Amino acid sequence: ISVDGVSEKLDEQICAYVASQFSKNKKDLNCKEIEIKLQEEFEKKYQEYTSTAETLDAAIRQYKETELARLQQSIQEFAVNAENNIKKKQQELMLPIVTKINQAIKKVGDENNFTYIIDNAANQVPYVSPNADNVLPLIKKALNLQ
Repeated sequence: ISVDGVSEKLDEQICAYVASQFSKNKKDLNCKEIEIKLQEEFEKKYQEYTSTAETLDAAIRQYKETELARLQQSIQEFAVNAENNIKKKQQELMLPIVTKINQAIKKVGDENNFTYIIDNAANQVPYVSPNADNVLPLIKKALNLQ
């Protein structure tokens, strides 16, 4: 059984279920606003620097350039760290959802004596007989999605 793509392609109701479960647990993962504010701060300081650079003493100009470079580096590091933290948190939040879906699939397989259940959302099954059982309604029932 493969769960790759389960939240993307399986079925609208199961996707909605995953989204609702994810929304219940999701805290504000969007750090984009903070990044935008940091970028705005950088732009403001940069504009201040460029408007006064020619009149500044060489030492002060060097200091301001170093400050701008440090601020830009901090913004880039923040963006990378935020992205990594978001991915990690999404994985943490998805784990119980995927586990619950896998348990429902296992329950349906056990109750109906299936040999295997294939998630063909990735379209990697070369052939499916027209007589094949579609277990999606049984999984929806196991997840109380009727």
